[in-house]
Amino acid sequence: MASWDRVGELGSWIEYLSQDLDRRNRWRLAPLLGVLWATCRRTVARWNTAAGVSDDWQRYYELLWSVGRKAGSISRQLLRLAIRVIPAEHLGQFICVALDDTPTARYGPKVEGADIHRDPTPGPSGHQHLYGHVWVMLSWVIRHPQFGAIGLPIRSLLYIRRKTFDTPVMRLLRPWAFRTKLELAAELV
Repeated sequence: MASWDRVGELGSWIEYLSQDLDRRNRWRLAPLLGVLWATCRRTVARWNTAAGVSDDWQRYYELLWSVGRKAGSISRQLLRLAIRVIPAEHLGQFICVALDDTPTARYGPKVEGADIHRDPTPGPSGHQHLYGHVWVMLSWVIRHPQFGAIGLPIRSLLYIRRKTFDTPVMRLLRPWAFRTKLELAAELV
């Protein structure tokens, strides 16, 4: 079993966020800190390495499945925690949220759900399209004393193009219905 030293406030945040998980799975939330400390390409293997998981790494893939099924309740807990921790002078009179659907580039021929999307920020290369995912994300906008307005991600849902969604492989792998970006955004709000 992997050893993990929970330190101070970060450990208490993990406990708070994991309270909606099944008791048998709660202990597995701690290695998600590996997500924060991973370097280079952000893969599950890198997360496990950063978290100090070595001999029982296969079990941590179960963690991702468990957390993914409870993403809604965990994101609500995360928002409550953020409201409690962020100083009141940075919150403002109203809670301001923003929706985003910026594509993220992915590499490799067999990345599940990835497809060609229009790139709103082509950069120096000038490419109008990119291969990757589009996550529809709900963020809480707060005022940072040094950086101005910043968005704290609350929850996101993966958008898959209808063309990709209608392939036989995707229908077999994922038995859910196609939803547009606007439908995903409405679900988040």
